[in-house]
Amino acid sequence: MLLDNRLLFYDKRGDELLQKATIEINPEVKLIKASQNYLLVMEENKRILHLINIKTQEIIRSMFIPSFSCFEHFDDKGFIIYNEDEGLKIIDITTEKKENIGIFIPREEKITCLTTFCIENSTGQYLVGFGQYNGIVQVWKLMLKKWKAEELLRYQSHSKTIKDIAFIDDERIVSGGLDKKLQLLEFGNDGKLKCDPKEFKIYLQCKGLKIDRVNREKERRKLEKIISSAIQ
Repeated sequence: MLLDNRLLFYDKRGDELLQKATIEINPEVKLIKASQNYLLVMEENKRILHLINIKTQEIIRSMFIPSFSCFEHFDDKGFIIYNEDEGLKIIDITTEKKENIGIFIPREEKITCLTTFCIENSTGQYLVGFGQYNGIVQVWKLMLKKWKAEELLRYQSHSKTIKDIAFIDDERIVSGGLDKKLQLLEFGNDGKLKCDPKEFKIYLQCKGLKIDRVNREKERRKLEKIISSAIQ
């Protein structure tokens, strides 16, 4: 939870929430992702990405990220970064080793979003999912200690560009596209879908919309007119 430039972290025990940690952040720093043990933030004006250990509140690694990049992390082991100019790279935090480990993305199939999921931390096994400009979802299994990758799934999930993607667990991935649909895929280690994709359409509805903190009546009336015409 973000409160007055402070990030508050809680553990759930039964029906009770217990505060785990509090981290103060600069207003110029953007929260990218918060997981159970790690925090990913970006200094937007400098394009510097920081990976932070929530428990110790120490920065594990900082690095420059080019504009128009997609990126994620593998806990405290490494980063995965994609942009059109440099393609896909995986970076080992400890050794600074950087390569694509056999994952090649043609320029016409550019990645628009990506996500990771830890299968087994001790052996460095992860899943990485890509959402692409052409509506295709890809899922790869990565063995970071061996620097190997195996393609598990490639599926045309959307008719338009995919804007966001996330794993639910190690067998299910959900994506959202500009075709106003959410697509849920359940896959196996054989690269095949376990069942038909589940599709959900997205509808936006505004009800009881209020305009606060607009002091001038003229500005308020203009905003109300714009909102009213947009939702009719």
